[in-house]
Amino acid sequence: MLQKVDQQVKAATTAANNWLNDLKARGNSGGNTGDILRKLKDGDPFLPVEREAERRALIQHLEIAAERDEVHQITERFRRIGNRKTREQVIEALRKLLAEMEG
Repeated sequence: MLQKVDQQVKAATTAANNWLNDLKARGNSGGNTGDILRKLKDGDPFLPVEREAERRALIQHLEIAAERDEVHQITERFRRIGNRKTREQVIEALRKLLAEMEG
């Protein structure tokens, strides 16, 4: 009985290691950052403790990449606005939003 439980735990630990390796590879190859982050944050209870720091570092790396991507997307959309008055309205709206968030 104990041997069977031990085998199940080893199999689950192997699966957790493979899970992290897969998410790491997907993150490095430009996979869906949001999906990968959700899975990493949910975690896997059988992930070995010695790989926890690696999981946290990957989360941090992907959060930074996601933020950069958002800045890039906003910048590109802003560039598409052809009307100067509209661009100024967007800037003013962003200033107000920033003030609200800081205040």
